[in-house]
Amino acid sequence: MEREMLRETMEADRERAARFLEGMKGGRCGNKDAFADCVRGYALARFSLPEEETGQEIAELAARSMARAMGVSVESFKSRDRASGCDYTTSVTDKKLLLILSLTRELGVKLSPGLAPKIKTLAQLADSLWEEMEKTCGETTSP
Repeated sequence: MEREMLRETMEADRERAARFLEGMKGGRCGNKDAFADCVRGYALARFSLPEEETGQEIAELAARSMARAMGVSVESFKSRDRASGCDYTTSVTDKKLLLILSLTRELGVKLSPGLAPKIKTLAQLADSLWEEMEKTCGETTSP
């Protein structure tokens, strides 16, 4: 029963993320503010957080997501989340970078090297993606 509920929740979150992504790709997020709302909605869905979530810091949202999945408090999770593995990063850092990578891949944009670690908030992420999409959409080819 619990496993089935978890699977349904994960599927609903995937569908919610897909709707926001489709909005970003299909132009339904046609201005900068609407695009930022779509980026926020996508991130919350990918992190399995409710739409009512008010946080802006990506690392904090990632920590809340991981804590929720593990059934522990955010403080407890943060105290245990230590850098490890061959790249020596935390789970929160990995989750943040995977979010950025998934959005850049899905939207067909590339962020300049070194920018991803500097992005701290969903607003900064949305601004960076918006700027790159404008550059890409603004390019024209000569006949």
